[in-house]
Amino acid sequence: MIRFLLPLLIWVFINIGAAACLIKLTKWRKNRVRLLFLVVNAALIFYMVQSIRAITHPNPKRLKQQALALLAESGGIDEVYKEADGIFKRFGVSEWYTFKDSDLKQFPAIAALGDVDWIWPENQECPAYIQIRVHPFMDHYAIYIYDTNSNKRVIHSSEVFQVDSSVYVSK
Repeated sequence: MIRFLLPLLIWVFINIGAAACLIKLTKWRKNRVRLLFLVVNAALIFYMVQSIRAITHPNPKRLKQQALALLAESGGIDEVYKEADGIFKRFGVSEWYTFKDSDLKQFPAIAALGDVDWIWPENQECPAYIQIRVHPFMDHYAIYIYDTNSNKRVIHSSEVFQVDSSVYVSK
């Protein structure tokens, strides 16, 4: 959202400044200021359109690469699976559970991924999963780690991309 709001604020200030400048300038200078004003506005509008597109149309390859890099930094995919299994055994898979910071002290690899929100309970359609919100600068996404001990198949939409056998990512 910041990616969109910051250029919008800059655009507003440039418009106010350009309007103030045009009041006291000669005709020749007014034309130069208008041209500069149009170029800057076109560039900012292009940037805002690209920002909105990036927010609403995620790039699956880039999301997967970001998630894999984050999983590697946090201790590796095997360590994340081991800790996720421990979390599912400790807190269960049949009830909704919201994490507190103290709950994750024994699970540093999972905690290093981002803001660990909750365990979504197992239901008729899919296995239980842990939802983690990740906040790199101006590019938020979520990681879902599914219970590997469940025999239920993971069902996901076109906006959720598989990173590993039980790890998925979405914008």
